[in-house]
Amino acid sequence: FWISIYEIPPVTKDSAAPARSTVAMITQLKLFSRPQAITLTPDEAVEKLAFRPAAAGTRWQVECDNPTPLNISFSSITLLDGKAERNVTAQTDMMTPAFSKRRYPIDLHSVSQAAQQVRFHYLNDEGGTLALTTSLRR
Repeated sequence: FWISIYEIPPVTKDSAAPARSTVAMITQLKLFSRPQAITLTPDEAVEKLAFRPAAAGTRWQVECDNPTPLNISFSSITLLDGKAERNVTAQTDMMTPAFSKRRYPIDLHSVSQAAQQVRFHYLNDEGGTLALTTSLRR
């Protein structure tokens, strides 16, 4: 679920000054509800993720396969290509839903054989960011 909170400052007769700025804010929160029957933790779920390179026309993507009942939210995904590190294109919502696959675009025309690992940062239940490196599947 998404909760959007709009903060619009009031306008009063006293605030009608000729030179002023009014700023409206929006805060969005993503909420998850986990049934009690699901005992798998996010730390256990991320161990089951599988990443592989996937062609998309002349560009490449990193595909994440999430076989678990948990939604996994990422703050970053990096392809480790030998000594080079290639980040996927950042998106507003980098979540791979439960029991699904999602592709994340990366600015590459080819993926070398040196690319053997993926490092990703994911969000845990407390909102903290944790890092994990795993093998890239071909």
